[in-house]
Amino acid sequence: MLRKHGVVGKFVEFYGQGMSELSLADRATIANMSPEYGATMAFFPVDHVTLQYLKLTGRKSYLRANNMFVYYSQPQVEKVYLSCLELNLEDVEPCMSGPKRPHDRVPLKEMKADWHSCLDNKVGFKGVAIPKESQSKVKPWIKTSLAPDSGVVTKYLETSGLQKYLNQLGFNIVGYGCTTCIGNSGDLHESVGLAISENDMVVAAVLSGNRNFEGLACDVPNFRGFIDNPSTRGKFMDAE
Repeated sequence: MLRKHGVVGKFVEFYGQGMSELSLADRATIANMSPEYGATMAFFPVDHVTLQYLKLTGRKSYLRANNMFVYYSQPQVEKVYLSCLELNLEDVEPCMSGPKRPHDRVPLKEMKADWHSCLDNKVGFKGVAIPKESQSKVKPWIKTSLAPDSGVVTKYLETSGLQKYLNQLGFNIVGYGCTTCIGNSGDLHESVGLAISENDMVVAAVLSGNRNFEGLACDVPNFRGFIDNPSTRGKFMDAE
């Protein structure tokens, strides 16, 4: 939608009643994806969702004093924009981006794996579904890695008991920040890479980053990359 409209070099603000349904994690994810739709930056209005964060950082009083706080229950002040786009959140459905470009998409309902335990999750961290019967390490030719954005993620994965099962699957923490989405997650096993090249195989990677350009996850011919969220990514291993 944004790529088609053209937002290169623009500041994009998301607004409207639908914003009240988005969590802080959802907004942060969407805003962080601004390079993928070409914008210089993207942001959301300050409202009740960010109130707790504002209290913790001391910004609440400042924003109220400068009329920058949004109350959805009151008449909205008319704003002036160069252009406006409208998106009905009810039309948004779970999908994967791929196989080559971030703006290509495949609805999850068209995929072959069973997604019923994951389809209710929105953007952002809402819990990761790992079937009990699948809590053993994946096939040796499947490359796995886990790189949270910070140590805070490690703490809630360990506290929830989820990291233990991720380790069993092969998703041990390899570092923090950008890895797979910028090509820093390491090479495939030499024998696997050789088999792919010699047999002219088409291979795929499923990552929960924000880039899936060819050659990022692994430097082999006929590579296809798909962008997914953590809740459904593990389902591919289960299907395998």
